[in-house]
Amino acid sequence: LAIQPSGPRAAKPSSPPPPTNVEGIRPRLIQGAKPQNAAAASLRQSAAVGESYLNDLLTGGLLDVAGVRVPDSDFDLRPDRRWGRSTRRAFIFLFVVLVFGIGGGGTWYWWTERQKAEAVARLQSESQTAIAAGDFAGLETCLKKLGEALEKDKSSLLTYAYFAECSGLESLLYGTDVDRVDNALKIAKEIAPEAPGARAMLIGRAAVELSRLGIGQGTATEVALVAKSTLAEVRKSLDAYAAKHDKDKWITWLRGRAMLVAGERTAARKAIAAAAEGDDGVIVAMIDSADLLVDDGKLDEALTTYEKANARAKDHPLLVVGRSLGRAEASLQIEDTIGDLSVKLPKDLPARLSSYRHLAMSLANTGIESYPSANEALRKATAQHPPAEPRFWARIAWAQYARGDLPMTVDARSRIVWFGDSKTKAEDEPTVQLVDAALLLASGQPEKALAKSETLQGVRPQILRAYAYLDLGKPKDALKEANEVLKKVPENVEAQILREHARMVGSDAKERTEATDALEKLARRAKSKVGRHALGVAHFTNNNLKDARLQLEQAISEITEESPNPLVYRTRTTLAEILLAGGDLENASKQLEEALKSNPGYFPTRVAQARLELRHNQPARALALLKPVFAEIGTIPPALNLIYAEAVGTSPEATAKDKEAAVALLKEIKDQVPADELARAAAAIDPKLPKELGLPEPTSPDAAAPKPPEKRRRR
Repeated sequence: LAIQPSGPRAAKPSSPPPPTNVEGIRPRLIQGAKPQNAAAASLRQSAAVGESYLNDLLTGGLLDVAGVRVPDSDFDLRPDRRWGRSTRRAFIFLFVVLVFGIGGGGTWYWWTERQKAEAVARLQSESQTAIAAGDFAGLETCLKKLGEALEKDKSSLLTYAYFAECSGLESLLYGTDVDRVDNALKIAKEIAPEAPGARAMLIGRAAVELSRLGIGQGTATEVALVAKSTLAEVRKSLDAYAAKHDKDKWITWLRGRAMLVAGERTAARKAIAAAAEGDDGVIVAMIDSADLLVDDGKLDEALTTYEKANARAKDHPLLVVGRSLGRAEASLQIEDTIGDLSVKLPKDLPARLSSYRHLAMSLANTGIESYPSANEALRKATAQHPPAEPRFWARIAWAQYARGDLPMTVDARSRIVWFGDSKTKAEDEPTVQLVDAALLLASGQPEKALAKSETLQGVRPQILRAYAYLDLGKPKDALKEANEVLKKVPENVEAQILREHARMVGSDAKERTEATDALEKLARRAKSKVGRHALGVAHFTNNNLKDARLQLEQAISEITEESPNPLVYRTRTTLAEILLAGGDLENASKQLEEALKSNPGYFPTRVAQARLELRHNQPARALALLKPVFAEIGTIPPALNLIYAEAVGTSPEATAKDKEAAVALLKEIKDQVPADELARAAAAIDPKLPKELGLPEPTSPDAAAPKPPEKRRRR
């Protein structure tokens, strides 16, 4: 079938269409294979060489080609010839750029130097503000600020002077490193005496030298000589500055500290008090004034001064330590004291502050009978770089005495030294006097101990005097001292024990019974053996030897760190006296030997040994033992005269004159010693002598010793 068209067919155009606009369209060319001509490159190279050669010939005038000429140029070098306009403009432009560059660079340098100088001055000012309180954090802030200042300007001598001042004060107050102080002083040494920074240099040098007095290599004598010379130079420089600037309180305070080291306590107290006066008083001077009051035994006044300082610098570390030390020594507010030392001080403390903190903690733990903690704290107090200050080592010596460690007490006392003028005797310091009195008491010289401590104030001297009065047989005076302590510190266990001891030996029967019961309760409650010792000695004084022996034996049994007996040498000596009276010479000798191990210098032990030698018919040995006692002791008690008379009268080398002197001495003490002891000594000199003296016939010294009493059970 034929397909029919759908519509009429389009007409054929009568003219061709207009040409298409091909502007902007690149035709695509298909390049055929390029003809390869191997000589083309060589020909081009040759042409280039030829062209260069011809140019050289033309310019050199060796070739002349028609129509081609190289123009000759004559350079005009006349001095009056002016540059062209373009050249002038170029030089003007360069000059303007140079001027602006120099001006801008100079301005930038001036501005940056000004900014740096202002920043350094600001940091220096902030560092001086930070040291006003003298606290450790403030001094550390001061050093940090000065370190930032040195990063900005390492050539500032004033910054080094301030650094020496700040680090020097820190070394004096807190025992920090002294090398950095020396380095800063060495760099800033070019500062003139009256120039800015000279005062800071003086303070830094004086502080660091005071901090290391008595510390160095060599013998003790060599170190002391160097220290004395250094102290003299420091005092001279401080005095010279103070003569022109008498209102400078920091200098006044440093002069007071120098006087303390020299042993001029009265003048030092006055200078430090002057530095602490007024609203602008130096805070560390206020704390030092309070510390001196603590040393003087004036705790109430000291606490008031501490409160004033605390109002200006709350919880100042030196204040916290000083106040805690005073409270701990008096057994006052012990729980608060331990809390302050544990909470108000940071863990990482510098050397000096750490030593004082551990010392205060040791004394506080002793007050609450936490003896292991007290011993550990005492060990830490001297473990690392302790301060070489008399008030520190005097307290270390007292703490060792309270523990009953007399060799360590003597060692600590030997470290106390002053560095003043050898022509002037150092003034007695109360804390050192107290230690000396304690050592006298521990040697069996109560009279000298009383004389040494009679002017001292405070809880510790009063307790010491109570012991001395008991040794001298003056219980009423001992009771008075104990009661005075208990008025201040009712919870002081040692004072309570001393009071009941004095009541037992110095009162009537009824009160004696009450005191015995009270002392028994205290002995049971106390962790230490001091209560048992006191009870045993009181029974011994009352001639109740049976109960005395029982209590004394308990006082030397099971001695541990938790339950110590600091008076063990006294306990064993008294027990030996009881055994000696009962004829048990062997056990008496053992007790005396053990007593001497604890305290070789206790005179009553030596006297008991002399009595023991007399029982063994060795009067020469007895006299040898008594010789050092008589050389040191003050007033000789009747009991000692009795032993001496017996030793002299029974000596094989005794002359008739010696025996007459011995008999005269017995007559002198006839009414002052027990009649049976006097009769026994008289019979040893001459069997007829007891009858002449009107004494009963003595019992035989070889009589069998009584059986030891049965131990009572605790109810």
